[in-house]
Amino acid sequence: RLVQEIMAPLNGFGNTEADATKYLSSCNPPTSARCRRPVLELSTFNDMLISPQEVWAVQRLHNDSPHVITCATRGGTHVIRWEGWALRCWLSKVSGEFLTAALDAAENR
Repeated sequence: RLVQEIMAPLNGFGNTEADATKYLSSCNPPTSARCRRPVLELSTFNDMLISPQEVWAVQRLHNDSPHVITCATRGGTHVIRWEGWALRCWLSKVSGEFLTAALDAAENR
């Protein structure tokens, strides 16, 4: 129901079952083999939207391209990664560090 009534329409698809299927098919990323820019792919085994098997599949994306970095955690939710006893989200911090490192590497080529 979430996909059919909310996610698909929010992304330009209708609200029928067929539209929901089209939306979900469009969410499948192409192979990372042709990736030429640094990409950080974060996932968590606690994600309630994708299965642990899918997290393991995401963790193999780096095999197709040296530009893809993958990281999986056991703590967090779909878009939040927790650290420490205070449960601070480190998603912005690690994303910023990755961007800085990628820009530094490109500058030093």
